[in-house]
Amino acid sequence: MVVTATRTEKRDVDVPASTEIITYEDIVDSGSVNAMEAVSKMLGVDYNTYLPGGSAQTSMTNEINVRGFSYGTLILVNGNPINLNNTYVIDAIPAEAIERIEVVKGGGSVLYGSEAQSGVINIITKKKVSNKVRVGFGNYKQQQYNVAVGNDKLKINYDLKKWGYVKEARYTAANTYTNLKESSNENIGIGYNFNDQLNFEYNHLDTEVSYESLKKGRLNSFTDSSNKQDLIQLNYNGNKTKGHAWFNKTKLDYDGSSARNLFENESFGADLQQNIELNNKSLLTVGGVYKREVYNSKLKKGKPSIGKKARNQMGLFAQLDYKFNDKDNVIIGGRGTWTSSESNGQSYDNFSTSAQYIHKFDQDKSFYVSVAESFVMPSFKQMFPSSWVETKPNPDLKPQEGINYEMGYKEISGNHAWKVALFHMDIKDNISATLNKDDTYEYSNQDFKNTGFEASLRVDASEKFDYDLGLLVHNPKYKWDTDIRNGWHNKFGKYQITGGVGYKIDKFRAKLTGSYIGDRYSSPSTMSYSYKLKPYFLTSLTATYSPDNNSEVSLLINNLLNRSDILSYSNKVGFGSLYTPTNFMLSYTYRF
Repeated sequence: MVVTATRTEKRDVDVPASTEIITYEDIVDSGSVNAMEAVSKMLGVDYNTYLPGGSAQTSMTNEINVRGFSYGTLILVNGNPINLNNTYVIDAIPAEAIERIEVVKGGGSVLYGSEAQSGVINIITKKKVSNKVRVGFGNYKQQQYNVAVGNDKLKINYDLKKWGYVKEARYTAANTYTNLKESSNENIGIGYNFNDQLNFEYNHLDTEVSYESLKKGRLNSFTDSSNKQDLIQLNYNGNKTKGHAWFNKTKLDYDGSSARNLFENESFGADLQQNIELNNKSLLTVGGVYKREVYNSKLKKGKPSIGKKARNQMGLFAQLDYKFNDKDNVIIGGRGTWTSSESNGQSYDNFSTSAQYIHKFDQDKSFYVSVAESFVMPSFKQMFPSSWVETKPNPDLKPQEGINYEMGYKEISGNHAWKVALFHMDIKDNISATLNKDDTYEYSNQDFKNTGFEASLRVDASEKFDYDLGLLVHNPKYKWDTDIRNGWHNKFGKYQITGGVGYKIDKFRAKLTGSYIGDRYSSPSTMSYSYKLKPYFLTSLTATYSPDNNSEVSLLINNLLNRSDILSYSNKVGFGSLYTPTNFMLSYTYRF
């Protein structure tokens, strides 16, 4: 069942969109220890990371690029948006806290507003937790501790993941490497269920990173960075009425020999939705959203920076789900969005529409066509960038606006599940960082397009054996029109192959997973032309033995082939974050 795609519960085969569902069991079997790792192994997702364990490098946080597009993925936790200035830190959301992750690829702005241009990822946490304790140790001084306790009303979850010293984690210049000294991801989660419909959640995420840069074997610079995030939400899920209220706050503080910055982001708001059954064939969904965004950049090289910026964002949406007959269904929607009280006097407005048609051949086979407009409002971080690198403000940035076209086929045949999709993305005024002649950065509007084909197969061959396979072929391109370069340039990878093989017998289970992206390109702001990167191949193997119902021993091995692939899209040829050499984690879980 999928909720995110239409804001109403539907079977996956009844949804006219490219969707993926990752259950808790899928996450554990794949060896993922947090939400970021779970999503990074999906078809259509390009994983851009910086330091081992998914740690950020100062303000450069992990990116989830869906179908070759940056800054177009909206991240939700239980339906609440957590994107703050186009950034999010989900590597601190532990696997143990997640019930499932729903991913909807394609334009989702009509239902979810800004930033849902290439996809929506909804991380749905567990309402109830099993009482358990988990400890793990691995090479590179890896440590993991998890404790979960609760009952039908209250749940408490604590998770801590640490990494130790990793040599040459990032190649930054000739004979210059960045070494990870240590990092930690900590999560404290508390939830309370007032009843079956109303629940409260609080999560505190704390990421601490310390790294150093060595040039020709000598210390060149050092940085200590912390990113603290608080997520507070109240969720109501009635039969016809749904509502969310949230408060999110992040504080990014980094201090080093070459930079000193402090950023604070804050967002609070509410989302209300009403489902109205007009008759037995029509369902009307209407709703409204209010969001307050605050951005505060306090320091830049020890001097006052741009300061505090704020705005209000409002939206109204409506969607009609009309059933012609047992086989044909159409969904049309529209959304109006506007801003007010901009600190810089700028205001924005947008109206987006969508239309979807689905034909059911039978209960388990469907064909769909979808056309959806989408948009992304410029963030304060883009309009008023602040960094140790010289930057220029651009308060007149235009919103990104685009259209996503897609047709697809879904089929469940016995123990086989097939999905095929053909899509085209056409985005105007894509917001990208550019380098000026005076070596200063600023954000400007460019264009983006991509056409591709996606196919996946999942097979539960027997009670013991299952496998999945996915293929994506596409051609993402950015159009530049600057003094340094112009024309269309390739970016990201042109094809991706994902797969996994699982085996279960008696008290033992194991799974091998992989994600390969080839024909990769980086299109940085500092280069005249795109350049080619070598492919990356993410691999992991998990093996678990459960001697009884209460105990479990697991072994996770990452980077089985010991590849030194570049996992980030760097500014210069050959620069970037390197895949950590083969690493393992041995853990023990006890349920009580």
